[in-house]
Amino acid sequence: MGNQFVAVDIGQTAIRAVEARVARGKAPEIRAVHEEALPDGAVRSGEVVEPTTVASALKKMWSAAKFKSRDVVLGMGDQKVVARDLVMPKASRKEVIGLLPLRVQELIPMPVAEAVLDFYPIAETAPTDEGPMVRGLLIAAYNDAVTNNVQAIRRAGLNTLAVDFVPFALHRSIGNKGQGVCAVVDIGAATTNVLVSRDGIPDFVRIIPAGSDDVTRALANQLEIPRDQAEELKIAQGLHPEIVPPNDAKSAGIIVEVTRELMTSIINTLRYYSSTHDGVRVDSLVLTGNGARLRGLPATLAHSTGISLVAPEPFADVKMPKSLTGLGVSDALRFSTAFGLTMGGAA
Repeated sequence: MGNQFVAVDIGQTAIRAVEARVARGKAPEIRAVHEEALPDGAVRSGEVVEPTTVASALKKMWSAAKFKSRDVVLGMGDQKVVARDLVMPKASRKEVIGLLPLRVQELIPMPVAEAVLDFYPIAETAPTDEGPMVRGLLIAAYNDAVTNNVQAIRRAGLNTLAVDFVPFALHRSIGNKGQGVCAVVDIGAATTNVLVSRDGIPDFVRIIPAGSDDVTRALANQLEIPRDQAEELKIAQGLHPEIVPPNDAKSAGIIVEVTRELMTSIINTLRYYSSTHDGVRVDSLVLTGNGARLRGLPATLAHSTGISLVAPEPFADVKMPKSLTGLGVSDALRFSTAFGLTMGGAA
């Protein structure tokens, strides 16, 4: 991988990118960050559906941010990627990847022939008739989704160096690297990523097909108002129905109802982790993503789960230049995935 590249996170509503210079064993040196809005419908469920539109946004981004490198590390996540627990024979990476198509069809929702497969080993487990075994995470992505996203990069005149898994990037940038069991919950526009790590090692991943944009769409549809107005209403009110004027009671109820559904999915995911991992309980939770900025949501999630929230530290493992010292923590959290992608390039 090149010494300098741009980490690109293509989301439902915006592209976020970070240019970094990396050296093995050292913290990435951040050179520039930039965010470019995307029109509604250009990206859906993590897949670029309008490559020309996204390519135009990328070109605009490169010009505005003055990125020097044209090499890209691309994040993939959202609903077009799944992660599953899997036990594989202990073997070389090449051998394990070769075995995956023969073993995983029942675990994934797409035909093996249409999937890009990878395996992230976690720890050795009890041997079987096959010999020593390794427990890990199977990562499977729709091949078309990966191809479409890479095609948008190519149409912008850029070169894709690597494709990385978004939850792993989030773990690198804001996850707990020490002892204990920690969950990173990233609430995006269309999806919510949940990664649980044990003693600093990723142990479990789930991608929930729901996010903050569900609230915006519900407000727009049920109140019959423009999308922009619905977004403003969501931000202004948050999860505080008791303090809004009486004429806003309907909108407050919509926000609470839709957010409650997402909360239930997050809580059930954490309970599932505990039930399938010897009753291990999550000790702490790091909440991030643009959707996590909804007023009242962090306190509600902490109360509902009984898990202590830990403030994310997006600058902890990167070196920021003086020119970006004005970038606040709240703003930087929007770039958590991109920061983590740079750390993968430095590994």
